[in-house]
Amino acid sequence: MTDLEAAPGSRGPATRATLGPAYAQDQVNRDRQLWLAVVAAVVCLTALFAVARMADLHADRARPMYRDVLSLAWLEYGVLHDGGRPAPVRLGAGESTTIGGHRLTVSPGVTVRVKVSGDGFCVRGANQYGDTTGWQCGDARTKPPELGALGSLS
Repeated sequence: MTDLEAAPGSRGPATRATLGPAYAQDQVNRDRQLWLAVVAAVVCLTALFAVARMADLHADRARPMYRDVLSLAWLEYGVLHDGGRPAPVRLGAGESTTIGGHRLTVSPGVTVRVKVSGDGFCVRGANQYGDTTGWQCGDARTKPPELGALGSLS
């Protein structure tokens, strides 16, 4: 027998009134559970969005630093590949240098450093937020990582 079928010996289908307060309370409980599930889902999605947004902003603020480090590594690699010697460099935000005939201006808020080691070089960067890159090292035989999408961003 379903909730609204006629009970044996009754005159018609059951209604909420004839089923009693237990039926009404069950319906209220189901409605309340549905609303709680909807609210919980919205809260979870909002929290996930906030975390994803923070991670995206963190990656965006570090992008100029990585671009400058990789650009400098490619310039030093070019000098080595052409038979020259890498030069130690330390540049602050907005400062420029020319390496192998190519000019590089460091992005605002970024500092980069090149240290010469043996037959190669290592480049490292930092930004005003405290983010730093690891040392990106190379020599005449080892190409730096490709700039990829970083090279097309300003």
